[in-house]
Amino acid sequence: MGEPVIYIDPQKAHDLDQDLALQKLYYRPEGYYRTAEKMLVACKKAGYDFTLAVIKKWLNRQALYQIHKPRPKFIQYASFNSIQTLNKAHQSDTTPMPHDKVGNRIYKYRGVIKDVATRY
Repeated sequence: MGEPVIYIDPQKAHDLDQDLALQKLYYRPEGYYRTAEKMLVACKKAGYDFTLAVIKKWLNRQALYQIHKPRPKFIQYASFNSIQTLNKAHQSDTTPMPHDKVGNRIYKYRGVIKDVATRY
């Protein structure tokens, strides 16, 4: 029998090397970088040639960065301004209520349906 052969995926090995290099820079005592751009400058000083996209992707997976990440400048919310016709779009939800007893039945929740066009 011949010697066993271990095959290593070169892409996974490259990703692991990148991950280890970024960890060494980011988690050392003087290595707290608040933005990806500052991390890019530190990588250039250390001799690594990472792109900004690679650093941003890596930082977004780090728990410490997620905790102290700056808040987004704009958050898109759903808009119902284009709905003008009554009874075309509705929102529904259940709301808790005190135990309402009618006969032998006890009701804990009620269904609420709102017409989007009236906003009431």
